[in-house]
Amino acid sequence: MIPTYQCAKLAREHGIEVLFAGDGGDELFGGNERYRVDQMFDLYQRIPSTLRRLLEPVIFAAPAVGWIARGQRYITKSNMPNPERYCQWQLLQAFSPDQIFDSRLPWKNGHRDVLLSMRTHYQSAPAKSELNRLLYIDLKMTLGDDDLQKVGRTAELAGVKVRFPYLDHDLIEFTGSVPANLKVHHLRKRYLFKRATEQLLPAAILQKKKHGFGLPVGFWLRSNPKFREWGKQILFDPRTYQRGYFRREFIEEIYGLMEKDDLTPYYGDLLWPFLMLELWQRRHIDGGVV
Repeated sequence: MIPTYQCAKLAREHGIEVLFAGDGGDELFGGNERYRVDQMFDLYQRIPSTLRRLLEPVIFAAPAVGWIARGQRYITKSNMPNPERYCQWQLLQAFSPDQIFDSRLPWKNGHRDVLLSMRTHYQSAPAKSELNRLLYIDLKMTLGDDDLQKVGRTAELAGVKVRFPYLDHDLIEFTGSVPANLKVHHLRKRYLFKRATEQLLPAAILQKKKHGFGLPVGFWLRSNPKFREWGKQILFDPRTYQRGYFRREFIEEIYGLMEKDDLTPYYGDLLWPFLMLELWQRRHIDGGVV
């Protein structure tokens, strides 16, 4: 939200009142890395089931070290159904709700299937291929419930209007009819889109690595001394746990895992929503200054 707002604010300061946004391009043409990852897991499912049933007992009977351990993890994840496999890194899939939430927090939706909404979209998708089902989920949820809200509201705050060319109804319906192997082709993302524009765009643009608008908050929480201490002051404050939302033991566990992970911002990214929830509570519910 912060980089999006700053871009819109900068545009408005230069007299620009309407911006085109590229939201939807990845979800329509297969541009997100998670689509390629899911296809990598799906490769194992193409091995005949009779052969897999012979291989798996042998592989899982071996000591879980080195490439054997990696193979065991790959097979386990590959055998997960979607949307569970698609969401395996998300907070409420990587950890059980009982680990995270305080016992005082009731389940308002009346069930414990945290993927119910996503599962409904997955099953009702007007698609035959696995990839198109995942794209349909993201069209409904990642775009509809998240990205468009973020872009639209931050732009409005900056005094700018936004148009979304990729979300033209005719274009969306057309991409829904495009075979999945033209979207992610042999693990190549945005295949059709790049083929269609290869005579229009420089190779450097077509080949460049995708850069999102996210801030490196996970790295900051782990590596920046001031940022890390600030996060600890909030998340380890007894006041934070009087609300009965989440367990201190869980936050302590994630902090410990973050300190051991020198490669990724994963655990810092998991901590960020808890930090923001508490700051929001203090500012807007308690009515105090953070």
